[in-house]
Amino acid sequence: MPALDKKTLLAMTVLAEEAKPLNDDEWGSERNVTLENAFFSLVAVLVSDDEFERMTDATHKATSEERINYFMNCLFEPPYNAIKEGEDVPEGLFLSVSSGIEIYNPYASCCGRFPAEPSKEYPEFKVLLDSLKPKI
Repeated sequence: MPALDKKTLLAMTVLAEEAKPLNDDEWGSERNVTLENAFFSLVAVLVSDDEFERMTDATHKATSEERINYFMNCLFEPPYNAIKEGEDVPEGLFLSVSSGIEIYNPYASCCGRFPAEPSKEYPEFKVLLDSLKPKI
C-alpha cells in the first residue's frame, strides 16, 4: 500500500476524533455509531486486507476508543506515513508548542509502545483539530 499524504492523515485524524463518543452518555448513539462505522470502513479501504485483519485482531478486546487510537497509531507509522525526504522520520503532523518539536504521531505514547489519547498528551491537539474542521 502506498503512503498516505498529509491531507489524508489529517482528515483521518478529524474523523477518528469525531467518531469517539462525546461523553459516557453518548456511547452507542446514532451519531457515534455512524461515525465509528465510517472511520473503520475508510481504514479498510486505506490499508491492505491483511493489515486491516491484523489491526482488528490486535484490538478485539479493546473499547471502540482504544481501537480508534490503535488504528490511527498504525496509520501514522511507516509505511502509511511517508518518511520525510532526507530524514529517517515520517512526515510531521504538527509542531508541539509546549515541547517545540514536530510531532509525527500524536497517537503514540511517550514510550512509543502503546496507543495514546492525543488530546491528553498534547494540549495543542484540540487547536489543531479545530483548525481542520470545515467552517460552516
